[in-house]
Amino acid sequence: MEEELKRIISEINLHTKWSKNAKIRYAYIELGKLVSKDAMFFYTIQNNLLSQEKADIRYSKEEVERLMTESNIFDYKVVCKNAAEMLAYILSSCGIECEIRKTLVHATYKSVVIPHYFVVATGDEEKKYFLTLNPDLPNIKIGKKTSKFAYEIKYYIDNDYMDGNNQGKQYYEGDEVDFSVLSDEELKKLDEEIGYVPNIMIDDNGTERHEYTDLFFAMIEEAYKKNSYYIDYVAHQTYFYGIISRMLNENKTLEEVKKQKPNLNDRNNSLNFKIGDIKGETWEDVKKYVFDSVFSKIKEKYKVLFDVQFDDLLKDRKYEEIKKTINSELYQNTDKEEIKTLGKLNPFFIVKQLFELFKIIDTFSENKELNNEEMNALKKKFGKCLSDISVMFVSKKLLPIGNSLSSTYLVHKLIYAFNSIFGIGYKSDFNDIGLAEQVVIIKELLEIILSDIKKDENIPDYNDQKSPLRNRIISTVLFDKVTKNPYYLIYVKNTRYGDNSNIMIVYDLIANELYTDKSPIDIISDYYVIKDADMRLIIEEFKTEKKDEEYFSI
Repeated sequence: MEEELKRIISEINLHTKWSKNAKIRYAYIELGKLVSKDAMFFYTIQNNLLSQEKADIRYSKEEVERLMTESNIFDYKVVCKNAAEMLAYILSSCGIECEIRKTLVHATYKSVVIPHYFVVATGDEEKKYFLTLNPDLPNIKIGKKTSKFAYEIKYYIDNDYMDGNNQGKQYYEGDEVDFSVLSDEELKKLDEEIGYVPNIMIDDNGTERHEYTDLFFAMIEEAYKKNSYYIDYVAHQTYFYGIISRMLNENKTLEEVKKQKPNLNDRNNSLNFKIGDIKGETWEDVKKYVFDSVFSKIKEKYKVLFDVQFDDLLKDRKYEEIKKTINSELYQNTDKEEIKTLGKLNPFFIVKQLFELFKIIDTFSENKELNNEEMNALKKKFGKCLSDISVMFVSKKLLPIGNSLSSTYLVHKLIYAFNSIFGIGYKSDFNDIGLAEQVVIIKELLEIILSDIKKDENIPDYNDQKSPLRNRIISTVLFDKVTKNPYYLIYVKNTRYGDNSNIMIVYDLIANELYTDKSPIDIISDYYVIKDADMRLIIEEFKTEKKDEEYFSI
């Protein structure tokens, strides 16, 4: 670690043209890439470990006291004290004036006083800046904007503006600092100068620009608000979609595909056919299979009867006539208010997409003179229509319907998201960044992935003092009792609506694996648990009641 700090100092000293602010920023960012927050220190002082076993992994009082009294600037795990000392060491070695301040407001652990430490650095134009590295470690690890560099720290807290001499409680020791704050724009300029913003975006006009990872989080958030990627994912796992993808990808008729007994456990049902290669009889079989499957589902669900035989009308491509007949019967047999809540399961929407699909198929099968750009656009539209129709064949438990989202839906959505974002099964940089930083990032992602959780009083013991997500999802850290390796547990609570089950997911933070076969009984016996107040109650409940593990299976 000492060599790493010297490398940062040497790099700063090589850049003689850098301003003081750039040097301070570089030290802050580079140190943030190196160190990780000492999660167990904070779990210990907050008394967050449920286990009372002698072999548990919390720190002793002596270890906590050592971290608060001794100087240790060569440790990869940091608390706010040694993080501030490391940063001050780098800055002072580069000729930057700085000092460490500590707060008068503090916590106490078994009589050990635990104040907060931060750095005051003097930059350009003799302006002073507050720097607190630890809260920014998750941001720096993944290239996001920082929030605790050159920011505001109040000198007085609690009743700041009371009359008379009572100005509230003094927050940090010593005289008040006449500090300055840097705007987002000023920080971006510094980061571009020192090379912190590595993500290159290319605008429509071909211009390259550097962006923080915040942009990608915003893109993920937008995608999960629409929920379309997840809906497509579960739609593509259906028997219906699998049969059609086999027909087209292998250029076979329905009879030929069914003879082969396709393996529908195969998750790769993507469409990769070449339009010009598909035989005319294959296209006709696709139309017939799609129509028969959808028509059968509509009759079954909405209990509608039709006097008309559609085979000849379908062969003659009289789509408007078929659509008018089906919609007329549906209109008389459906609850209009209920239909509004169904989203992509709306039967009128399905029927519309059905005949859009048929028109595209007719264009394909007639081999009209289309250029590659037009053909690719049609193929993309074909895939979209087929995905929309396939949703009709997805189990309702896997879909978002109304506010009472089933546990199965939430868990499958999480599994899809973790696979998409973390690439489950393959270790990545995320698995090496440090436990405390991983937890912060996962919690932020949970808010994004599960943003469709709304207030739902069908959840037992719903608490209006908590967010809808916190009422439904409990998450906490686990440590394997043998290896001491960390895991992240996500517990999806049941609802009186939909499937009546509580489901657990356990994410291996080091191996990047996801497990859905754990139960509270496993957790009690195999792991130390970092408490969530709700998780404490659940674990204690299972110690006494020993509920059936099957109740918790996916």
